[in-house]
Amino acid sequence: MFASMLLFAIAFITDPTHPDSSAPPRAEVLIVGTFHFNSNSDLVKSANHDVMSDKFQAEVNQVVGRLAKFNPNKIVVEYPANDQVKLDTLYADYKAGNRKLAKSERDQLGARLAKQLGHDRLYAFDQPSDLDFKPLMDNAQKAGRADLLGELQSKTAEITKASAAISAKYTVAEHLAILNHPPIIEEMHSLYIWLLNFDTPENRPAAALLTSWYLRNLNMFENLQRIAKPGDRILVLVGAGHTKHLRDFVGQDSTLTLSETAPLLPNPPLTSMTQATTEQ
Repeated sequence: MFASMLLFAIAFITDPTHPDSSAPPRAEVLIVGTFHFNSNSDLVKSANHDVMSDKFQAEVNQVVGRLAKFNPNKIVVEYPANDQVKLDTLYADYKAGNRKLAKSERDQLGARLAKQLGHDRLYAFDQPSDLDFKPLMDNAQKAGRADLLGELQSKTAEITKASAAISAKYTVAEHLAILNHPPIIEEMHSLYIWLLNFDTPENRPAAALLTSWYLRNLNMFENLQRIAKPGDRILVLVGAGHTKHLRDFVGQDSTLTLSETAPLLPNPPLTSMTQATTEQ
């Protein structure tokens, strides 16, 4: 009985939902998963966007206005952490009027909002790594599982089609609301878990691939931890594929508090990515 009570007490003390009143104030973290505004090399492609059009720019400015209500004192973007000096130069040139915003979400949302709020810099936290899908394909072919290859192609094509449909029908703010809706975050993450079907008892390339993906996200989170100081309000702008892991990590850190995007974005017009192509 005593041992059980002791374990409960330890769990309570270390539970991030029961902060120590004498501890420094937590940093508040708002993670906004984004689609890629510009071309990208991800497995699931984003739609092509006319980023510099008047319509898209007006929608971006609307999103920036919404995110400004969070009042972040730091904005973290998906840019290599070891290139912080280069990011500092790019942002300083933009602030000084010597550089126009690029088409990336890093610039269009991050740099634009940082300048509006008078920030001195953007913070880089990415730890890029290559995801090699070739061992999965080779293993499926060796195992005579052409059906898996076809299903992977079908799944990625469906999500790519859904992303294009969402981009065509909804505003940037609505698109972000969809991507940051918790059930859709889980739905998108399930594709990674499905990849384990490519593994066999003798060869596990999917597990190795997912381990590499998990490690990248964990490294990104470690960089975020180093950026975060007590009392900070941190906005993280990152590709939506990273959102699931980063939200989990923040939720498990007793020095951080996870904020939700729902109060800042419109109500998501979809509750599943499949609705994007089935609702006409």
